[in-house]
Amino acid sequence: MTTSTELSNADQITYWNEIAGAKWVANQARLDRVFAPLTQALIAAAAPEAGDHILDVGCGCGETSLLSAVRIGPTGQILAVDISQPMLDHARSRVDAAVAPITWLQADAMTHGFAATADLMISRFGVMFFADQLAAFANLRRALKPGGRFALLCWQPRPDVVWMQWPLEQVASVLPTPEPTTGQVGPFGLADADATCRMLRDAGFSQVKASAVATTLTIGIGPDPVEDAMALLGDAGPVAALFRDGEPAERAKGEAMLRAALAGRIDAGAIRLDAACWLYEGTA
Repeated sequence: MTTSTELSNADQITYWNEIAGAKWVANQARLDRVFAPLTQALIAAAAPEAGDHILDVGCGCGETSLLSAVRIGPTGQILAVDISQPMLDHARSRVDAAVAPITWLQADAMTHGFAATADLMISRFGVMFFADQLAAFANLRRALKPGGRFALLCWQPRPDVVWMQWPLEQVASVLPTPEPTTGQVGPFGLADADATCRMLRDAGFSQVKASAVATTLTIGIGPDPVEDAMALLGDAGPVAALFRDGEPAERAKGEAMLRAALAGRIDAGAIRLDAACWLYEGTA
């Protein structure tokens, strides 16, 4: 059996610091707008209360920490953790909106030595990338006080996440789509709800459950919805990886095909695609 000492998040650390981090920073406002219905579902389920100490895992550019800060007020605290320094630097620049103390920490949550001080652990799409899921969540459980709660938002299998799957289908003839990888390191690493709930119980959590969260995301809006959507899809989601790694000629063809397909999806001045997530909840 592979152990946590044999596994490393080094590839993810490199990717989010040297490749993806800057792109997510550039698209922070767009991504937060697009994901707003899902973010609201997470915060509503987590229900931060005044005075709570919160651990935000994979906090990215800070949206969930900032929204939680408004809920917990000046008597609460947030430890916002991410492996991406560019994203943390950007998050730190947004703290004028916060009313609770936030500590921004660059660390690998799989191995960092957390103190058991958190009443609540949250994550919006930040916990699917661990090389050793069981070791990571056992470590995160130790960050919660006894009886502390968690609420984690993760993608369902890729075919059910239309905003990611549909763009891949539009370019498949020139940029072949990789097979879905549920259970592997990546955005769909926790897409199997039954397996994830078992893993969370094995990590020491109790009252573990998964609830489906489905909504429609507005991925393109404004004076040019197609270009707004292309700016998002070119930097986030699986089709972005195809564009990044494809040959220039194939990439140009794929981008033209996707633009044409997006133009056909405009309705009332916007482009909307569905999204399906799992909300995992439980206690320490």
